[in-house]
Amino acid sequence: QMSANFVSGEKCWARENGSLYPATIRKSLTKDGQSLYFIHYTGWNVRWDKWVQTVDLLKDTQQTRVLVDMVAEKKKAMGKKRKEMEKGSQQQQEQQQKEANKSKETNDAQEETPDAIGLQKERAEKRKRLHMKRNNLASPELLDPFVALNPSANS
Repeated sequence: QMSANFVSGEKCWARENGSLYPATIRKSLTKDGQSLYFIHYTGWNVRWDKWVQTVDLLKDTQQTRVLVDMVAEKKKAMGKKRKEMEKGSQQQQEQQQKEANKSKETNDAQEETPDAIGLQKERAEKRKRLHMKRNNLASPELLDPFVALNPSANS
């Protein structure tokens, strides 16, 4: 069936990117002992017309139509399966995100315990003391309001 000769005006099926499409033979020629056919894809713009080799064509027979239908059904089933897999993958990602958020909420809640709050305050005070020391400022412990208002009391 693949090595068949085609004539101008004959209906056929042409392979394009792994799929079969109905087409019509417009012209034919033989080049270097090989048959080439200029085809028009049925329902497509003429800019898609092109030269193809015999191996890319099938005769328009009942057997070919059954084959085309089987391939179309298989591709449709594969597309559904791919969508289901993508949907499953998306649901899995959403579940992982929920678990990550739940874990974060748990960690955030744990940080709100009195011990954690005290630790946070202690760390903030250490950062403040370090900042003041680096910038040659008096430490918070030395800033006694009495001394600050009465400089003579310091002497």
